[in-house]
Amino acid sequence: GEPSAVDEQPADIIDPDTFWQHPVLQSVPNGQRSHAHPNSMLAIVSALNCLLTNRVRRPDLAEPLTERIWPLGETFLFDLFSSNQTEREHVCAELLCLLGALCIRINIDPICLVNTLYIVERVVRMGVDFTLPLMRPVTITALLLACKEHYDEVVTVGDFQTALPHLQLSRLAAMEHHMLWLLGYQVTIFNTQLWHRYADGLDDLLHRYRQEIDTFVEIYRAPVNEILGRDVL
Repeated sequence: GEPSAVDEQPADIIDPDTFWQHPVLQSVPNGQRSHAHPNSMLAIVSALNCLLTNRVRRPDLAEPLTERIWPLGETFLFDLFSSNQTEREHVCAELLCLLGALCIRINIDPICLVNTLYIVERVVRMGVDFTLPLMRPVTITALLLACKEHYDEVVTVGDFQTALPHLQLSRLAAMEHHMLWLLGYQVTIFNTQLWHRYADGLDDLLHRYRQEIDTFVEIYRAPVNEILGRDVL
């Protein structure tokens, strides 16, 4: 079924050097590892699209992150905040550009994207709904935490600020601390059972919505590839 947050249970820690070969993490037919991995990015964007909502349960918890108070600045392709109605396809295209820019410019392992979804879902479970003003801050901060966990602090706030120079990320460290507090400072999540549930669920999303994803790629391939400076889609 679709990936969903589950209670973490002790199990064998995964080996990143073998688990990345899961189909959802492969970027090319022969499985060569690459920072341009459309399968994983499209799967994560599809899953995040499922989380997008208009409800706001805990504005107090969202306040340190929301762009209603702390705007990040210009978007890649579309102005997401100029009207009361925003096309979900536009949101997905923005998310794809955001994740693609970070993955390419920092050379992020696709495993971090699976971890990012897990973190976002946990944040949502804590009451911070994945609304439009929270979409970019939550996604960026969750990916930062996933990278720090995966690379053992080698990836820094400065790396993200350099990778996204058009965004106002001076508060990224504060956003990181707030999200860590929400998560109880627990971001190490990859055991075998849990990882497979997420990776298999994401792979299922790719197959279940293959027609819709192919249509999306056909429409947005050119502008996304132009933004990212390479043929990712």
